[in-house]
Amino acid sequence: MGYPPCSNPRKCQDSPCCTQGKKSAWPELLGKDGMLAKRTIEHENPNLTAVIETKDSLNLSVNQQFCCNRVIIYVTHGVVDIPFPCVG
Repeated sequence: MGYPPCSNPRKCQDSPCCTQGKKSAWPELLGKDGMLAKRTIEHENPNLTAVIETKDSLNLSVNQQFCCNRVIIYVTHGVVDIPFPCVG
């Protein structure tokens, strides 16, 4: 799986810092189709790349970086699972 290069120019530690007033979390996508969630997030904030990951293949090295240009969508059987998608 390829990830976009991590971008965090303000050295943010939380999603609201990254998005500067734009939407940073999508709890309403829990239980929705993963590809629909990806399209929704990228439509609502074109500066983000949404990446779909299965819960059983968590990539801890990627998750340790806080990136302002990425949303990881965790899915189980193609459906968005917890934690809900958010910037970081």
